[in-house]
Order: sequence, then structure tokens, then C-alpha cells
Amino acid sequence: MSRRLALLSLPPDLVTAVTEKLDLVTADLPGEVEKPILAPVSSIMGDVMFLGLASDAHSPTDLLTYADTTMRRRLLAVPGVSQVIPIGGGRKQYQIRATPEALRAYDVTLDEILEAVGSGNRNISAGVLNQSCSEWLVNGM
Repeated sequence: MSRRLALLSLPPDLVTAVTEKLDLVTADLPGEVEKPILAPVSSIMGDVMFLGLASDAHSPTDLLTYADTTMRRRLLAVPGVSQVIPIGGGRKQYQIRATPEALRAYDVTLDEILEAVGSGNRNISAGVLNQSCSEWLVNGM
């Protein structure tokens, strides 16, 4: 089973708002993922909340990707939440292996490959769209 944690620093009056957002995110979790748990920890920096995701069916990388792309953005949308830091798991990565033979066969240069990867690898947040009872994350790709 894999587990992921997100550390949240927030004042006590925002715990209810974060819990409500967490309930929205929980509804979107795959059925195999256990319900996230909030546990308070006090520090000199204020209250820090630990949030854990666990699943027998999803890899640590999948859980971290979900925590980064969905949960983090929704929790940061709560007024007063200053930081959300997903930790654990592995980062998804893609490798391009360009051999001289393949470059010649496709008649491309290494610089052309680097330019294509760089120009096609931009992902920016465009905010949140609220419709009726639904909330949609909008990304510019």
C-alpha cells in the first residue's frame, strides 16, 4: 500500500474551510483510495495539518500526481491557506532517447527535438471554474 502526505500551514479558523474543500476532493477520488485524514500538529509556525492519501490500487507516483494537480490547487483556493506541500511518491518523468540512426531516419536534428519538447511542455494554471455544484480546474496547455 502506498501513502502520501501533504503539509498544510493554516490558522485554526480555516480548518472548517479546508475540511469542506477536502470533502469535495474526496468525492473525486477513485474508489480504491481511502478517504484522506486531517491531523492537527502545532508548531511555532502556526497550525500544520497533515493529510494522507493511501491506496492499494494506485502507485505512489499516481497519488503524488493527484495530490499535486488536484488536491493542492483546491486547498490553495481556500482563503488563508498559505502553503500546500505534497511529499512522498515519485515524480512522473518521460525520457527521450535520440540515437544518431533514428535522427537520420526521421531527418531531424537534436536541436529540433529539444525545441519541440520545450514548446510542447508548457502547463499553466488558469484558475477554477464554478458551475452549479461543480468546481473545475482550468489549465492552459
